[in-house]
Amino acid sequence: VVGAFSETAYARPQKPTRPPAVLGLTAVWEDGAVRLYWTDMQPYDAALNGYHVLRRTGHAKFARLTDSLLPARQNRFTDTTTIPDDGYEYAVQAWDIFGAAGDTSAIVTVAVKRPVPAAPAGLRAHATSSGIELSWDEPFGPAVTGYRVYRYERGREPSRIASPKPGTTDYTDNDVTHGRLYFYYMTSVGEGGTESGPSAEVGIRR
Repeated sequence: VVGAFSETAYARPQKPTRPPAVLGLTAVWEDGAVRLYWTDMQPYDAALNGYHVLRRTGHAKFARLTDSLLPARQNRFTDTTTIPDDGYEYAVQAWDIFGAAGDTSAIVTVAVKRPVPAAPAGLRAHATSSGIELSWDEPFGPAVTGYRVYRYERGREPSRIASPKPGTTDYTDNDVTHGRLYFYYMTSVGEGGTESGPSAEVGIRR
């Protein structure tokens, strides 16, 4: 006759544990944030408890981006605390349920750039008694802090002739000569002086 089972007892050897280093770390600058992705390490260590994401700039030491561990099931993280024009290095470190940390992952570097606004849309030109009047539609997307108007004649280099303020949708070029053909295009200026690509070009004879 076999009796009932006793209470279950368990013990862990005192040998230190060491989670595996995180694999496959990648970083992408997208929509104003740095998005990090890495390999799910749960299949490599059943005792995995979670991750710490580490970041540094320049020659500073790595610092944790969160006080608590990310869950073991989570293999992505979005950093929204970056500052434009800075370069960042990231690494991820795995921790197990026994409080042991693995080696940090390979380091990835991300350059955080200021958002570039879209070029003005629908550029139009109309000859008037005082000059050539330009009008355009405000672009969508990142904030615009101003515009730049460029003009050239065939065979010559374009030159900037005006810098309209944000919220402006028209400009009149009074420095023109009757009978000459002029070509115009525009750009938008964003924060930090970033400049969009050129708008569609228009040509008109005064």
